[in-house]
Amino acid sequence: MSFKKVIAISSVSIAAAGIFAGCSGGGDAKDVAGKYYIVSMEVEGNKINIKELAALSGQDTEKLYIELKEDGTGTYSFEDDVSEITWTKDEIKMGDESLKYTVKGKELVISQDGGSIKAEKK
Repeated sequence: MSFKKVIAISSVSIAAAGIFAGCSGGGDAKDVAGKYYIVSMEVEGNKINIKELAALSGQDTEKLYIELKEDGTGTYSFEDDVSEITWTKDEIKMGDESLKYTVKGKELVISQDGGSIKAEKK
C-alpha cells in the first residue's frame, strides 16, 4: 500500500471518528429514514471531498454511508468499520455518544465544533 494511500485512509478515519465523538433535529421517521452516502467532511476548516479522496486512496464510496431505518435503528459504515446506531428526531446515538443532526431534503448534516459530515440520500 502506498504511503499516500495510508495517509489518506488514516486522515479520513481520524476525521470521521472525531466528528462522531462529539456532534438540529431531523423530522418524521418516514421523511428522515433512508441511506445517506457521505459526500464531504470538514475538519478544522479543511473540506474533504469524499469522491476525490476515494479516487486517491482506492476506497469504495458505496461503503461510506449512514443508514437510518424507520424503526429508530441504523448503521454507520466507514469502509470496513460498521457500527450499529439508534436515532430519534433529535439525535443519532452511536455507543455512548449522542450527535445532533439536521436533514433538509435529501441532505443529512452531522456537525460539531470544528467539523461536520455531509451525506446525501440517493
